[in-house]
Formats: sequence, C-alpha cells, structure tokens
Amino acid sequence: MFGKVVKKTVADQVIDQIKSLLSGGDLRPGSQLPPERQLAEMLGVSRPSLREALRALEYAGVLETRVGEGVFVSDGSCMLSNNLQMSHLLQQYALEEMIEVRKVLETASIKLAVERASDEDIACIRKVHEESKAELHSREGFAHSDYAFHQAIVEAAHNSIFVVMLQTMRQMMSDFNIELLATVKGRRAVIQNHEEVLEALASRESKAAAKALESHLDNVVFSMKAQTRA
Repeated sequence: MFGKVVKKTVADQVIDQIKSLLSGGDLRPGSQLPPERQLAEMLGVSRPSLREALRALEYAGVLETRVGEGVFVSDGSCMLSNNLQMSHLLQQYALEEMIEVRKVLETASIKLAVERASDEDIACIRKVHEESKAELHSREGFAHSDYAFHQAIVEAAHNSIFVVMLQTMRQMMSDFNIELLATVKGRRAVIQNHEEVLEALASRESKAAAKALESHLDNVVFSMKAQTRA
C-alpha cells in the first residue's frame, strides 16, 4: 500500500519549479531564462545543481540551448506545452502503460524503416549509435544520444506524425529514462540492445528488428522495476 518516500535532490526541486512556472503560464515557449549566475542566485542553489537541472530539462525537450544566446523554453511542439499543463495527470500513468504505447509506436516505425530507410538513414543511425558508445561515462551525453538513436529510427520511417508522437512520449517518460541511465551498467545494457536493433534494421529483417526493439523496451521495464525494489 505504501511506497518508499523519495528525497528529492536540489536539481529535482529546480526541475519541479521550472515545470510549475511553465504549466502556470509564467514561463512561455520561446522565452529566455536569466543567465546562469543570476538564475542560481534567484533560486538559491549552486551552479552545478542548476546545470544538472537544466541539462535534464533540455534532454526532456523542455529547454533548448542556443549557442551564443542562452537557454530558452522550447517552442517547437504544441504537444509539449499541453503535456506540461497536464503534468499532474501524467503521474497516473504506469511505466508499463507508457512502454506499451512506445512498443506500438516504435515497432510500427521500425517495420516501415526496414522498408523505407535509405543507406544514408542507416548510416545516420549507426553514427548516433557510435556516439552513444563514446558517451558511456557521461550520463547527460548518453541520455541525449539514447534519444537521438530512437529518433533517428523513427525518422527513417519517413512518417512525420510518428516523429511528433515519439517527442511526446519522450517528455512523458523523461524522468524514467534519466533514472534508467543513471549507472554505467544500465548504459552498457542499452548499448547492447541498440546494437541488436541496429544490425537487424541494417540487414532489412523486419521481424528481427521489431523483436529486438520490443525486447529492448521490455528490458527498460525490468530495469526500472529492479531500481524501484532496490
């Protein structure tokens, strides 16, 4: 009946505050955040904690960094704004339900990718996979490349609606994904799963590619349950 009480880190509290400002309309898509030093002082947190929070929000698609300009609230997706406004409802969804939706979405996408992907598409997916291996010891860097891998596959299906749907799922599952990628062991497991997905896709084996992707997402559920029990 009762679950463990989770003590939130400073970064988690910063994330919650920024999301609250977004859902309440105090921060709007396209608006710029104050400079890092000023924002840290306003929030009463250290700059390393602030950076951790901003990186997590950027990975989730909430914020974007523009070189030479600063950090801005993402304005690239109406669905993202709607999800933030309904953030209290997202807590009702179980991880298994979200994974179930991702299975339907991504297995359909990879089957289309097997048929439609160009050699350039396959090369792009392989490049992202190699980049993720190089980011093994960086939690934030790996999180970005992990999402980029799945996005590249969906883009290879050449269906823009699937791309938008994956972006929405990314936002809904961002907290789960960040926890899953917290350890080097977890990241190594993801790399191995991605390797199997990539090779099946590159070989144009539709059933094998779909099976490898489903197995990967099943492993995500298993890993998250194991972390919850720990």
